[in-house]
Amino acid sequence: MEPCGPSGAGVTSPLAAAGAAGAASPAPLALLHIPEQRSRLYSFLGNSLLRIMTADTAFGLEPDFWEAFGDAFALDAAGDSAADAHIEKAQADLQRVANELKALERSVAIERVGVEYTRLFVGPGTPAAPPWETLYREGGTVLFGLPTFDMRRLFGEQGYRASPESHQFEDHIGFELLYLALRLSEAEGPAGGVEGPAKDASRDSVAPTEDPAGAAANSAGLPLPPLATEIQEFIRTHPLSFIEKLHAKASASCTAHPNSPGYYPALIELAWGLLLQNAVMPQGCLAAAS
Repeated sequence: MEPCGPSGAGVTSPLAAAGAAGAASPAPLALLHIPEQRSRLYSFLGNSLLRIMTADTAFGLEPDFWEAFGDAFALDAAGDSAADAHIEKAQADLQRVANELKALERSVAIERVGVEYTRLFVGPGTPAAPPWETLYREGGTVLFGLPTFDMRRLFGEQGYRASPESHQFEDHIGFELLYLALRLSEAEGPAGGVEGPAKDASRDSVAPTEDPAGAAANSAGLPLPPLATEIQEFIRTHPLSFIEKLHAKASASCTAHPNSPGYYPALIELAWGLLLQNAVMPQGCLAAAS
């Protein structure tokens, strides 16, 4: 997938932060202040599901990355047993996959994950786990349905844009997670992941075209109840409405292919758990009032 470049402020995901700093691996997620950096986690997941893994974005193949993630997320238990179960299982599976692939040459490990990505989300032919909401919410077989228009409208209302070069519809699960990352970053204020013009535009698939109304009012890090309600409604209406079916298709495909690492079903399950947490307690994602 071709990247979308921002023309204004951009949310920097762990991938972009590491790349901009020139580090060989991402900063441990334990260093992130959870939940104020929840937007960065959604950005990481959205970018990971939107584009095939490369040597520069292969942080998910590092066992230490997922160990640090587990340590950090222990600070943010929401008390929802279903959400916690998904997150714990996903973290364990991702760490297992990373450990197994660590024994291979780096290029071979990346290739295996890339083959899995292509089969699940690209093709040839019909992808095993189509990543577009339209195919799940409407039960159809033709892309560009009502969910696509819904997401395009939301992008426009918030001043976001997806570059035409992306060659993806706006109801792609990756775009929906990036939309959520941007909305959360606005709630968190400058300390929560909103930065100036992106240092590496190629890492950002969705970006705001202007400072949305209300962002300045929330710059102190205080939660805005209307925004929290909006985030909760968006999660339930869009990504949470089809991610269980997406996960089931991805898992079934990987089970049927013994050489498939199972990286993306675990990544989808992690997003599923995060969404369940936030659907129950959306204000837990926002910077806490002091």
